[in-house]
Amino acid sequence: MIPTFAREKSRMEQKDKIYYGLSIALFLLTILLYTYPSIQAVHQFYEVQKLQSMKRKLMIAQNRLRLEYEMLMSPDEMEARARSRGYAEPAGNQVVYIKKVR
Repeated sequence: MIPTFAREKSRMEQKDKIYYGLSIALFLLTILLYTYPSIQAVHQFYEVQKLQSMKRKLMIAQNRLRLEYEMLMSPDEMEARARSRGYAEPAGNQVVYIKKVR
Protein backbone atom coordinates (compact mmCIF):
# COMPACT_ATOMS: atom_id res chain seq x y z
CA MET A 1 0.00 0.00 0.00
CA ILE A 2 1.23 3.46 -0.92
CA PRO A 3 1.25 5.97 1.93
CA THR A 4 -1.00 8.95 1.29
CA PHE A 5 -2.15 11.86 3.28
CA ALA A 6 -5.73 10.74 3.18
CA ARG A 7 -7.23 9.55 6.42
CA GLU A 8 -10.12 7.39 7.11
CA LYS A 9 -13.26 9.26 8.13
CA SER A 10 -13.52 9.31 11.84
CA ARG A 11 -16.81 8.25 13.20
CA MET A 12 -18.09 10.14 16.23
CA GLU A 13 -20.26 8.46 18.74
CA GLN A 14 -23.62 9.96 19.69
CA LYS A 15 -22.27 11.02 23.09
CA ASP A 16 -19.32 12.84 21.48
CA LYS A 17 -21.64 14.68 19.10
CA ILE A 18 -23.74 15.87 22.04
CA TYR A 19 -20.66 17.10 23.93
CA TYR A 20 -19.39 18.84 20.81
CA GLY A 21 -22.75 20.55 20.24
CA LEU A 22 -22.99 21.62 23.88
CA SER A 23 -19.46 23.03 23.86
CA ILE A 24 -20.24 25.11 20.75
CA ALA A 25 -23.52 26.31 22.30
CA LEU A 26 -21.76 27.28 25.55
CA PHE A 27 -19.04 29.07 23.60
CA LEU A 28 -21.64 31.10 21.66
CA LEU A 29 -23.55 31.84 24.86
CA THR A 30 -20.33 33.05 26.50
CA ILE A 31 -19.62 35.38 23.59
CA LEU A 32 -23.17 36.71 23.76
CA LEU A 33 -23.01 37.30 27.51
CA TYR A 34 -19.62 38.98 27.16
CA THR A 35 -20.67 41.40 24.40
CA TYR A 36 -24.25 42.14 25.53
CA PRO A 37 -23.39 44.86 28.11
CA SER A 38 -21.28 46.83 25.64
CA ILE A 39 -23.97 46.56 22.97
CA GLN A 40 -26.56 47.81 25.47
CA ALA A 41 -24.27 50.71 26.45
CA VAL A 42 -24.01 51.77 22.81
CA HIS A 43 -27.80 51.60 22.39
CA GLN A 44 -28.31 53.64 25.56
CA PHE A 45 -25.78 56.23 24.39
CA TYR A 46 -27.66 56.66 21.11
CA GLU A 47 -30.97 56.89 22.99
CA VAL A 48 -29.56 59.60 25.29
CA GLN A 49 -28.26 61.53 22.27
CA LYS A 50 -31.68 61.31 20.60
CA LEU A 51 -33.46 62.51 23.75
CA GLN A 52 -31.03 65.40 24.22
CA SER A 53 -31.57 66.45 20.61
CA MET A 54 -35.33 66.32 21.10
CA LYS A 55 -35.00 68.34 24.32
CA ARG A 56 -33.00 71.03 22.49
CA LYS A 57 -35.61 71.23 19.73
CA LEU A 58 -38.44 71.49 22.27
CA MET A 59 -36.61 74.24 24.20
CA ILE A 60 -36.12 76.21 20.97
CA ALA A 61 -39.83 75.81 20.14
CA GLN A 62 -40.77 76.83 23.69
CA ASN A 63 -38.63 79.97 23.52
CA ARG A 64 -40.10 80.86 20.13
CA LEU A 65 -43.66 80.39 21.42
CA ARG A 66 -42.91 82.37 24.59
CA LEU A 67 -41.58 85.25 22.50
CA GLU A 68 -44.59 85.11 20.21
CA TYR A 69 -46.95 85.06 23.20
CA GLU A 70 -45.25 88.04 24.82
CA MET A 71 -45.33 89.92 21.54
CA LEU A 72 -49.03 89.19 21.03
CA MET A 73 -49.88 90.21 24.59
CA SER A 74 -48.26 93.64 24.33
CA PRO A 75 -50.87 96.45 24.24
CA ASP A 76 -49.43 97.95 21.05
CA GLU A 77 -49.62 94.63 19.22
CA MET A 78 -53.20 94.03 20.43
CA GLU A 79 -54.23 97.47 19.22
CA ALA A 80 -52.53 96.97 15.83
CA ARG A 81 -54.26 93.62 15.36
CA ALA A 82 -57.63 95.05 16.34
CA ARG A 83 -57.25 97.91 13.86
CA SER A 84 -56.12 95.57 11.08
CA ARG A 85 -59.20 93.41 11.60
CA GLY A 86 -61.58 96.34 11.39
CA TYR A 87 -62.36 97.01 15.03
CA ALA A 88 -63.08 100.66 15.65
CA GLU A 89 -62.14 102.62 18.72
CA PRO A 90 -65.15 102.98 21.02
CA ALA A 91 -66.84 106.32 21.45
CA GLY A 92 -66.41 108.18 24.74
CA ASN A 93 -69.88 107.22 26.01
CA GLN A 94 -69.24 103.52 25.28
CA VAL A 95 -66.33 103.23 27.68
CA VAL A 96 -67.11 102.42 31.31
CA TYR A 97 -64.44 102.46 33.98
CA ILE A 98 -64.93 100.33 37.08
CA LYS A 99 -63.15 101.28 40.24
CA LYS A 100 -61.32 98.45 41.95
CA VAL A 101 -62.44 97.80 45.50
CA ARG A 102 -59.82 96.66 47.95
